[in-house]
Amino acid sequence: MTNISSTTDPRIRIESVTHFFEDPDGNHTEASKAVNDVSLSIAPGEFVSIIGPSGCGKTTLLNLLAGFIEPTEGGLFIDDTKVSGVQSDRVAFMFARDNLLPWRTTLANVMFPLEVGRTGSRLNSSARKDRAESLLSRVGLGGAEHKYPSELSHGMRQRVSLARTLAGNRGIILMDEPFGALDAQTRVQVQGEFAKIWEQDRPTVLMVTHDLTEAIALSDRIVVMTHRPAAIKAIYEVGIPRPRDVLDLPSLPAFHELYAKLWADLRNELEPEKELST
Repeated sequence: MTNISSTTDPRIRIESVTHFFEDPDGNHTEASKAVNDVSLSIAPGEFVSIIGPSGCGKTTLLNLLAGFIEPTEGGLFIDDTKVSGVQSDRVAFMFARDNLLPWRTTLANVMFPLEVGRTGSRLNSSARKDRAESLLSRVGLGGAEHKYPSELSHGMRQRVSLARTLAGNRGIILMDEPFGALDAQTRVQVQGEFAKIWEQDRPTVLMVTHDLTEAIALSDRIVVMTHRPAAIKAIYEVGIPRPRDVLDLPSLPAFHELYAKLWADLRNELEPEKELST
């Protein structure tokens, strides 16, 4: 078992979690194992990224923590309360695709979690509108409140999604390749906007990414997963002072050193895939 703890009082705690998906006959086999005996603790306000080979089980781990699926073995805890069922009142989930509601305006999309979540229920309609407008302004979309998703560029839509993710003020954000569908220029811009907001609000973040530069730019720690079934291979403290500018990172020796270590670990985990293809 790999046990990695960042704090004695974690916000997120994953304990000896193993997960199988049933095979076509309804059985649990090694081939259907997605996550293998993972233990991990994440401190309040910490930003942790997970990297690993495609299909290794990274997203499954996020889905387990969000309560979308139940683990076969082990337990997941948020603020010492065991995860059981969907954690919509405690966790915000941001996907690679924006998933905006096409019939709602930009403002109405950002207000949505305030209308259905516990945080929003404590606010009147005027306060919800004010919060949504403030978040849109913070992601650079002030003035676009009454546009519909079809009227926005892809980068603008993803910024709306980011504002919507932050609107519910859940305190914990799970992100699955949140910037992966953006072009390179827009990706850097949205990463920078998110980093500034995170610095101000400090939610606890667990992010899956395939982009090593993105992981280094945003994270406090980076967890490297093995090939499927996902287990923790290594963990690295980023250690580069904040605030960080992704465009400035290549000028830092510490960036290149960490990048090389991450890529070496990741490349070793890709070897089993090469063997299977030969």
